[in-house]
Amino acid sequence: RLLTGAEALPEAPSQEWCEEQTDLLSSLEDVTPVLFDDPVHAVGMALECATDELTDTHIAMLTTQVQRPVVRDEMLMTMIGGEGEGYRTRAAALEWNACGQSKRVEEEAALIMGMAGSPERARIRRALELWTHVASRTVPEQEAAVYAVLGWLHWAIGTSSAADACVERALAGDPDHGFARIVASILDAGHVPCWVVDAFRDRRPQDAGQIV
Repeated sequence: RLLTGAEALPEAPSQEWCEEQTDLLSSLEDVTPVLFDDPVHAVGMALECATDELTDTHIAMLTTQVQRPVVRDEMLMTMIGGEGEGYRTRAAALEWNACGQSKRVEEEAALIMGMAGSPERARIRRALELWTHVASRTVPEQEAAVYAVLGWLHWAIGTSSAADACVERALAGDPDHGFARIVASILDAGHVPCWVVDAFRDRRPQDAGQIV
C-alpha cells in the first residue's frame, strides 16, 4: 500500500508550536524528576496511556532523552520488551563499560540487526503508534534521533518502505547520525528481521497476503 513510504511520515508540527516547545525544552530541569531521571519508566508510562494523553512536557522529555545513544538503547529495548528489558539494557551497558564485554550487549546488537530475537509484534505496533505521535511533536533540532528510532520500528514490523522514508528524514537533519546510518545500512542491504521472516513462514495460506 505504501509506494514510497512517505505516506507513513507524520505531519510536522507548526512553527508556532515548535517555538513554544523550544521554550519548554530550555526549562526541562524544572520538570517532574521521574521523567527526567528515569527514561525507562518515562517510556513505560507513555506506552500505557493513550497518545493524546501525553503532555508536551512528557514528549519533550522523550525527545530529549533519546538524543543520547546509551539512553536511546534503554528506551528502544523498553518499547520492544517492557521496562524490565530497559533496565537490563542499562545494567549491561554498565557491565560493558566496566569490563569491556557483556553477553547481553551482544544479544541486543543481534536483535537490533534483526539476526536474532522474537519480539512481540503487538508491542512493536504499540511502540510504533507512540513514536509516530512523538515524531509529530518533535522540533527540527531533535528529529534525527527520533526518526531513526521510528525508522527502526517500521522496519521491525515489516514496513521497510516507511522505514526508509523515516531514515531519509533523520539523515536530512543529521547526515552523520550513528543510529540512522545503521538502520540505513540494514535497509540498503535488503535485510528483513528474522521474526518477520518467521511470521511469513508461519502464515496459513489464507493469511499469506497480510504483512503483519
